[in-house]
Amino acid sequence: MSVTRFKVGDKVRVRKGLVANKYYDDVRCANSMARMGKKVLTIDCVESDYYRVEENIFCWSDEMLGPAEKTLDNLCAGDDISKGFGVRKVLAAVDDCYLLSPANKYTVASNWYTAAELKEMGYQVLSPGHSITPIEINGKKYDRSEVEKAIKDLEPIE
Repeated sequence: MSVTRFKVGDKVRVRKGLVANKYYDDVRCANSMARMGKKVLTIDCVESDYYRVEENIFCWSDEMLGPAEKTLDNLCAGDDISKGFGVRKVLAAVDDCYLLSPANKYTVASNWYTAAELKEMGYQVLSPGHSITPIEINGKKYDRSEVEKAIKDLEPIE
């Protein structure tokens, strides 16, 4: 088995529920590794069939680790992304390609996009439970939290 999900410098999270002395993709899980569930590590070295991390001496496999944070490179079905006001849902994910819903219509399929295309278009991953509330100014809709952040230091005129 070869490791392919992560590269040097990636932040990864140890899977919760690893079992001591069990093999994951031909890499044995030590007792202390099994107790590290949810800990965030940094990939330091990628060998042909395991990873090494900066934080400890253990070898890790793809099956033992997951991405520490959502990015446009590791989206899953059900994730939300946004570019400005409209929220789009990832309906399907195949390798580096994502089938998206139209903005704010989560049960209809739109188009397939690669992660590179989404980055180029300026999309960002939204955290679970996000809340984008629109505000209309001069007939245009904006994300309320972005507007509030932009004007928070302005002096009010009485």
